[in-house]
Amino acid sequence: MRHQLTAKSRFEGFIGTDIRDFDGESTISSEENLIYGLNFHWQATARTGFEAAFTRNVNPSVTSVDESYEATAFKLGMNASVSTNWFFNAHVQYEKGDYFSNLIGGTASREDDYLSAGVALSRSVKLTRSLAGSRSFFYDYRENDSSLPELDYDQHITGVKFGVSF
Repeated sequence: MRHQLTAKSRFEGFIGTDIRDFDGESTISSEENLIYGLNFHWQATARTGFEAAFTRNVNPSVTSVDESYEATAFKLGMNASVSTNWFFNAHVQYEKGDYFSNLIGGTASREDDYLSAGVALSRSVKLTRSLAGSRSFFYDYRENDSSLPELDYDQHITGVKFGVSF
């Protein structure tokens, strides 16, 4: 669903169901979970925009095959055109991960608090008359504060992204 409020602002949202049927062992229960999200975008000036988002999803655990987690996230972001063909993006996000067991009669008691932030500087280039390209230099930081201390971490990611659109 998308709704244009004004020439400078819009809402986007989704609602649905995540259905996961596990193959194999009968000790793992199938899941059906409500998922939803809302995103607000405001184009403050011709060169600067801001975004706020809220989402709730359900994801499988990366550390235990018997668990999934409900992820509730809040994200703030901004983008700006800094000069011809150069763009700056920044974001900060908080996500709460509440874990639950996929096992019939099982329990899980883990909670994770994720904090992430990132910046990117991108340049668009015209490759041909109908083909455009871009390259971005980016840095992302993510930390996890888990109720299981052995799963706490800090993560730094930096790199270059390339893209093509036609």
